[in-house]
Amino acid sequence: MPIRTDSTAIVLALLIVGVLAGSPALAAQAGVLVFDPDQPRAGEHVEVSYRPAAKLAGEDTLHLRARLRTVRDGAYNTGMGSIEVVRLEAGADGVARGAFRLPRDAVYAAFAIENPGASRTDSREGRFWELLLHDTDGRPLLEALEQRFNDHMGRDMSEVLATARAMIRVYPDAPLSWSALRAAEGWVGSTDNEETRTARHLARVVALDRTLRAAPNPSAADVGNLFFSARVVGAEEIASYWRARLLADHPTSFFAVQERLSELYRDHGGDPAKFLAGLEPVWESAADQRTRRPVVTLGFEFARQAGDPEAILRWVDRYVAMEPTHAAWALATVAGIEATRDEGMRRLRTTIEEISDATDRERALGQTIAEHGATVAQQVAELRAALGDALLSAGRAGEAIIELEQATATGWNADWLRSLAEARLAAGDTSGAVSALAAVAADPATDESTADSLRAIANVSAETWAADVERATRAMLERTLAEARDEDVGSPSARLPGGPEVELTGLLGPEATVVVFWSRYCGASLAAMPRIAAMASRLAKAGVPLLAVTNDPPRDAQEYLVENGFNLDVLFDDQGSFGQTLNNWGTPQYYVLDGKGRLRFVSSLDALLRHVMALRESS
Repeated sequence: MPIRTDSTAIVLALLIVGVLAGSPALAAQAGVLVFDPDQPRAGEHVEVSYRPAAKLAGEDTLHLRARLRTVRDGAYNTGMGSIEVVRLEAGADGVARGAFRLPRDAVYAAFAIENPGASRTDSREGRFWELLLHDTDGRPLLEALEQRFNDHMGRDMSEVLATARAMIRVYPDAPLSWSALRAAEGWVGSTDNEETRTARHLARVVALDRTLRAAPNPSAADVGNLFFSARVVGAEEIASYWRARLLADHPTSFFAVQERLSELYRDHGGDPAKFLAGLEPVWESAADQRTRRPVVTLGFEFARQAGDPEAILRWVDRYVAMEPTHAAWALATVAGIEATRDEGMRRLRTTIEEISDATDRERALGQTIAEHGATVAQQVAELRAALGDALLSAGRAGEAIIELEQATATGWNADWLRSLAEARLAAGDTSGAVSALAAVAADPATDESTADSLRAIANVSAETWAADVERATRAMLERTLAEARDEDVGSPSARLPGGPEVELTGLLGPEATVVVFWSRYCGASLAAMPRIAAMASRLAKAGVPLLAVTNDPPRDAQEYLVENGFNLDVLFDDQGSFGQTLNNWGTPQYYVLDGKGRLRFVSSLDALLRHVMALRESS
């Protein structure tokens, strides 16, 4: 990057510190990707050079792949996919080179490199490289910074906050900048207390209000962000003024639609039929996916509440198109309602065919072909399990068995196995049902009383049941270990409560260690914390430590734990060492390490005990 001395360059340097810095292990694993110019303008020709990481060395051709974002894209990256933007040809010096232009509507892009067969990728361990479109003065576009903010949601909240602060420095008079900062500080935390922070944002709202009222035609983004910011800090007169302007001047904008949804819920939230009638014109007026997402979520929910089959089918189609990764849950819900069961099952079958034929464009950035295939297989398995449950409810046990057997062949899932047992019992296959019930009992997440009830259903002798459970346990462990990875994560360090810094190697259990990333500012973390604390207690009895890692301010984190009575071994990852080495960018997330500190499983709460059991048995 050319050296610049103006204030914008300083801001950009601050912004990209988190993107380019990393652990020595990360630097050794990633190649060196250089863009010229690295601050492109719309439609500008970008030269690319890449000095390969060891895993991609020796290839004549490499592919540069990107996740492209436009001003219409919202937070998170679920379902966004990626595309190839250019093929890089290796020169005699080993450096691969090429050139491309970003599409005119793209304002931000994240990049990864892969070999021609996409069997090996360099994504900087999931951190990616990136480009932001700039204006003629060399400033990143505000829209580009907004999309960087959105792109890091769920993968690196510290970069979300860093981006919001950059927005403030580069665009201090943009309502979007202050709205983003207020949100990011709420998620990640702030060095100021709430009273000081609110006063600071209130003063800025007053100043922005004065400036914007003097502007001839404020944009929808400026009006909407100022309205919501004023409401959050309690500036009621300012909020009222800009609310009226928002609905009058920008009635189809994201913020206006949000406000119309609030009004609709307030007026008709207790009457699903009236709510749905009022929601149709809101849906029709919403111009893009970002604006329609909250509409479709409410539409599907209220259609189910209304019990209107036609409305359920209409809104589930819209919901699945908008949220394809939630298709199994949504279509299972439809198939679980008697009035829409047949149509729900038909749509499950159609969706299975569509996902099975998913194109490479839907492959997530940084995923290999094999990883993408595994993701698709898991999605198909979830849909098949949902279809199997629906067929079982419809009394079609034979067909249910076919779907559930295919689902359980893809991945171990105690709920699917129990459904399979029920289907086999309904079809008169007693021995097959006992095998499936024993598999459920073998899962360490199944408590003793449930296991006893399963044996009663199986109706076999104690000796036969014990033998069946033992066989199922061996099969479970074999399948689980077959899914294990074996990655060196080094020895990251973090701080214990009270200040001393410790390395991971000094905290490992002899057979397994669980690492959980959490935040008191994450709703999903808060919902999971009671189970996480109970899991920590259970694992401790088996000699397996659970390390609860957070980058929240220590005072806030400890206050939350004490208030809720959670007894956890907490580590403060101030420098991001744990997060970087485990490639963690969200909360809550779960990892299982073996006794040598190698990463073996990226896990879930439901699978933790099974993953730990597999490591303990293998050791």
